[in-house]
Amino acid sequence: MRNQRGLKDRGFTLIEVMMSFVLFSLVATSLTSAFISMMKANTKSERISGAVSATQNVLDSLRLINPATMPVSGAGASETVSVGYHTYTVVPEYCSDNTFCTSNNIRQIRVSATLEGSDEVLYSGETVYAQLQ
Repeated sequence: MRNQRGLKDRGFTLIEVMMSFVLFSLVATSLTSAFISMMKANTKSERISGAVSATQNVLDSLRLINPATMPVSGAGASETVSVGYHTYTVVPEYCSDNTFCTSNNIRQIRVSATLEGSDEVLYSGETVYAQLQ
């Protein structure tokens, strides 16, 4: 079709514009849901990584203590540790398996970390400390 000056009309029809808008909407919707899923996974991974770091900090501080002065059994005092933007509560538990606590120089320690204000354990680790002579 030619306009008054004799040039061809160029452009998109209304149907073409509407179909491209529908296609764009479908792609944007699927990308948005994928982005939200990845953000949730990233947040969970960040919290677990922080919990691992918090328990490592507590275990490092316990490593400086003589095992003979540690409790023989039961849970120790909980510690609050901040890592990044999150705060974790780390609870040590001593000699839950008595086979490792056969002398004053050996303590089995299990630590668990929760995000402050939550009951969900994000990370739990276990180790045996021995004082070398």
